[in-house]
Amino acid sequence: MARDLKKLGASITSEIAKQSLRSLFDGELANGGQERLHKRLTERIGRAEETQLRERGASLEFGRARLDVEILADDVLRIEWLPGHPPVAFATIEPDWEHPEVAVKLHRSATEFTTTSMAVNIGQDGSIYVSGSGGQQVWYGSAPEMRVSTSGIHRGWVHRARLHHNESIFGLGLQAAPFNLAGGTYQLWNRDPGGSYGPGTSPLYMSMPVYMGIHRFGSYLVFHENSSRCEIAIGNDLEAEFASGNLVTYIAVGPPPHLLRRYAELTGRPPLPPKWALGFHQSRWGYKSADEVKSIALQFAEHDIPLSAIHLDLDYMDGNRVFTVDPESFSEISSVSAELGEMGVKLVGIVDCGIKIEDSYDIYTEARDSGFLVRDKDGSPATGVVWPGPSAFCDFGNPEADEWWGSKYRLLADKGISGFWHDMNEPTSLAFWGDRTLPSGSVHNIDGEKVPHAVAHNLYGAMENRTAYNALRELSPSTRPFLLSRSGWSGIQRYAYAWTGDIESTWAALRQTVQSILGLSMSGMPFAGSDIGGFSGSPSSELFVRWLQAATFMPFMRVHSSFDTAAREPWQFGE
Repeated sequence: MARDLKKLGASITSEIAKQSLRSLFDGELANGGQERLHKRLTERIGRAEETQLRERGASLEFGRARLDVEILADDVLRIEWLPGHPPVAFATIEPDWEHPEVAVKLHRSATEFTTTSMAVNIGQDGSIYVSGSGGQQVWYGSAPEMRVSTSGIHRGWVHRARLHHNESIFGLGLQAAPFNLAGGTYQLWNRDPGGSYGPGTSPLYMSMPVYMGIHRFGSYLVFHENSSRCEIAIGNDLEAEFASGNLVTYIAVGPPPHLLRRYAELTGRPPLPPKWALGFHQSRWGYKSADEVKSIALQFAEHDIPLSAIHLDLDYMDGNRVFTVDPESFSEISSVSAELGEMGVKLVGIVDCGIKIEDSYDIYTEARDSGFLVRDKDGSPATGVVWPGPSAFCDFGNPEADEWWGSKYRLLADKGISGFWHDMNEPTSLAFWGDRTLPSGSVHNIDGEKVPHAVAHNLYGAMENRTAYNALRELSPSTRPFLLSRSGWSGIQRYAYAWTGDIESTWAALRQTVQSILGLSMSGMPFAGSDIGGFSGSPSSELFVRWLQAATFMPFMRVHSSFDTAAREPWQFGE
């Protein structure tokens, strides 16, 4: 946070302090803004009182809950525990799976479903056993517990799955943790850690409640379709605790490559990136003019270093206002873009979701007057503090707001910007303490339904990228969009690519990025990379060279660093 303040004036710093105090009185201070979920009361669901068979499934009524079971494919099961609100329709698509033949047996203590690839046993206590085609138990979930308030009102779910001896767990999106997540505890709540992070930091920008388990009897994949705040603790059991909503879980069995294909069929495959995106990208927070950007590209040519793209950070905007270009230092951006294009170099522009609150700024007034902003609990626009100062936020998921926001990419595309880099879209509101996001009482309009921020928060960046992807496909149907996103949730891979954010410049961080990128790939996000050399420090020549070498084997390859670090172009480090 201290690094952030160097780029902010006293007035904006004052606004950050006000927002921080707001979070204190809003009850968000506990545990650095991350509510310790397990302190909530829980209640057991009781025993099954009635079982109603359905085609390829069943509905079971328990004392305090209902379980709906459906066999989606020979090797894929969907279970849903109610009560709670259903998941926002974003992550999953309609998979093209053949309806399986399912044999059903009713036993005194269980209901059994069998396909050619698995057997599923639902116990009268709510426990669920899943076995592979060889009859070995692959996954076992004990009966979940309901999180409740002191008055007994439903407040989410606690789900436990028993793990095998030496079982390995992979996934959960972006984690600053070992590739094998066994033995750790992880917060799934998209969050900017504050300008720099290292191994062990949790939560981070892009959380996904999907994981793969591998043990001596087989392997499986679990996806919890619940976007509320979650904590996952992995010990002898894997305990997943969700703050609200129905507990919707997909379970697939089979070898790991097959499981990743199944997950992609369920949540969508990544689009092919434009060919130029596979090359080397250069970036820095601190390229202060179009002339400097041109100079950087020419120096790459002089050093005979292939260059595919230069990324423009906040510096190219007019006062950090989204969808604007600085009329002085970047007035020549169109001509520079054309010159770089002749050299085979594209420009990628940063786009932040925070909209400066300013009556003379047409992007803000259009959104405000049209009702396209996320609302506070009193109906006024929800506010935070981002780089331009006090800011409002587009209400992604509202089709009219999506169409309006999407139309603004033309403002930058017409000036020669070929790709877009979505930042601060957790969404982040700068704060000295507490939860760095929108007010807890904020309400989103998603497809005409009022959705609390507690549910929409993790989806926000993913919905922004869906909006942008659809807009860019319409703007240029024959061009593959390039969207790079700091935040996201399951399903974002259909629209954007990822990087590991503001990691520190240390040897430990280099080791961490390899594991984090593998974890993203195991979560359905294969096109990812890191800030080569680290974002928040000045690496030695040896560290930079080793990081650069490692990055040649990663799908996305970009050098990027903060404004207060030493120059990061490759020739700055000697032969």
